[in-house]
Amino acid sequence: MSQDVKQWIAEIRTLQHQIQVAHKERDQAYASAENWRKLYQAEAQQRRTDARLMQEKLDQLGMELQTLQQQISSDRSVDGVVGQPAMQLDQLEDFSVEQLRESLQQAIAEADGLRQALQAEKMDHKNTRQSLTTALADTMDLLTREKSDRPLPAASSDRPSESSDAQPQPKSPWPELPHLH
Repeated sequence: MSQDVKQWIAEIRTLQHQIQVAHKERDQAYASAENWRKLYQAEAQQRRTDARLMQEKLDQLGMELQTLQQQISSDRSVDGVVGQPAMQLDQLEDFSVEQLRESLQQAIAEADGLRQALQAEKMDHKNTRQSLTTALADTMDLLTREKSDRPLPAASSDRPSESSDAQPQPKSPWPELPHLH
């Protein structure tokens, strides 16, 4: 009789240890999920900041482009007019039509480059968001599986009693779970 009690106590201790291990693994999985969430938020914030800065640069270049276009159109109207004030003629001499065209082409090329960089940045953000979301979902799936795969320990009364002095090691009712890193 005392052998049965010792065996049950040993099994209870083993189960308690397994519960402690499962709780520790669960806590590690929660910590990993929280870490992934923080990484995702940091990456998303960085992408939003980059997109905002690029949009501001595009707006600035758009305003410069508009200014250059206005200067070019005023240059063309001034070319045909005789007797302009000396100040306007001096300004036109500083910027030739060719220089303005060159500046306009450079601004357009820079705006196109920034637009392409913004699109690439948006795609990178989308890919990062997708991979982090997938990793977070996988972690949550592992947690869900852990909870659903572990049945509550039930006392079985149909166990044969051992008459030998050696205490058998109780088998774990739960499969080994992979470590989450």
